[in-house]
Amino acid sequence: MAAETATLFSFWWLVGCTILCALAFAIPAKGIEAACLRLRLPLPMLVVMLALAVRLVPAVAFKLAPGALVNFDIDSYRIVGNLLRSGQDVYSEPARYPYLPFQMYFSAAASWLASHNAGPFDLLVKLPQILADAAIPALLLTFRGKGVTRERAVGAAAIYAVNPLSTLVVSVHGQFDSIPAFFALLAVWTVTRRRASLLTALMAGAALGLGILAKSWPVILVPIVAWQLPAWRERAMTAAMAAAIPLAGLLTYAVALGVSLRPALDAVRTYSGFRGAWGYPLLLNKAVAHNLVVSSDFRDWTDLHRIAILAGSIAVATLLVLRREAVFAATVAIFAFYVMTPGWGYHYLVWALPFVLIGTARPLAAAYLGLATATVFTIFYWFGGVYFGVFNYFSAGDWIVRWSWATPIPIWVYCVAMLASLLFEAQAWREPREWLRRSYWQARRPETSPAG
Repeated sequence: MAAETATLFSFWWLVGCTILCALAFAIPAKGIEAACLRLRLPLPMLVVMLALAVRLVPAVAFKLAPGALVNFDIDSYRIVGNLLRSGQDVYSEPARYPYLPFQMYFSAAASWLASHNAGPFDLLVKLPQILADAAIPALLLTFRGKGVTRERAVGAAAIYAVNPLSTLVVSVHGQFDSIPAFFALLAVWTVTRRRASLLTALMAGAALGLGILAKSWPVILVPIVAWQLPAWRERAMTAAMAAAIPLAGLLTYAVALGVSLRPALDAVRTYSGFRGAWGYPLLLNKAVAHNLVVSSDFRDWTDLHRIAILAGSIAVATLLVLRREAVFAATVAIFAFYVMTPGWGYHYLVWALPFVLIGTARPLAAAYLGLATATVFTIFYWFGGVYFGVFNYFSAGDWIVRWSWATPIPIWVYCVAMLASLLFEAQAWREPREWLRRSYWQARRPETSPAG
């Protein structure tokens, strides 16, 4: 299949996924379970098999066109895999791998398998993220907690299994955000489903640690997951395990290759996605460029303090929802990141998806998934992610090209509204002094015994 034909096929495949996803939103959970009975398949098996099929077909069929922007990522995986196989320091190419040492081993394995004719590298390197993304519906299906009924869990699992957003990210783009998302959800699932104990603390911390080792963003969930445990010893154990695994990963890499840790730490510390392509930095840049009321000094000040602004915003949002159930608090923390981050990659929109589906009302989840999917479709199939569709119909001077910078504004505005609504729902706004006293100065007791 030629690259252009494969691109067209992947587009219509994802359109089909969108239709299936809309049906999954519309069909009640009892209807989904009845369909499983007719097929004589256990529901967990069905959702995982369906998720795998939905993701593997476009991954096998898709071929990147030479000019596709996401070629940079696939080429990066190839470079990283070859560097690691030859015993060279991966962080000698920091622009190609600004993460902790986890995904690089999958790239090296894919490179080795491809060199032994086990399959094309472009497909093999996507398999770990496809498997992680297909496992997320199984976690959602077994999720229980305050406000999470079996009906909501079944619906969330079915929707995620066929959703076009993560399918596009893992199968077409090839990004691996589903791996840290799986581990982050596993950590929340662990403290929600299991009785509080030292083993639960260790398991939740290990899941967070593996998520951080894959991509560092799950670090924002450490205080939320730890606070779900009633004793300070267990909370400390969760935080310690979440820190120990990334540290062990760094040390293992440094010892195995005989290199310094400083290049790895510098690469991870300085990475911030595409700066100024999203959110308030984007609006400030445009306001300054058009001589609006925003001064360039203020824009430059926010850029200088961007990390402090982001960290402070996430910390405040986390404190306001720390006593709430884990899935709700995790959703708030991720949306606080979305709203205040100065750097961006459109694959980041996958992070919140499982939490939104299991932890918020279905109309809110449908609006988020719909807007996020429309945005990523536009970026990938219209503005050059995998296909430069816009230039087939318009020239560079036409308004639709000149205003392409505004594509992420609707989903960012929705993230702002989503964060505001979730924080307004939190008890912290109603009786802040009483909430603070009960939250931090009295021993926390679980309201009910966790299931399982």
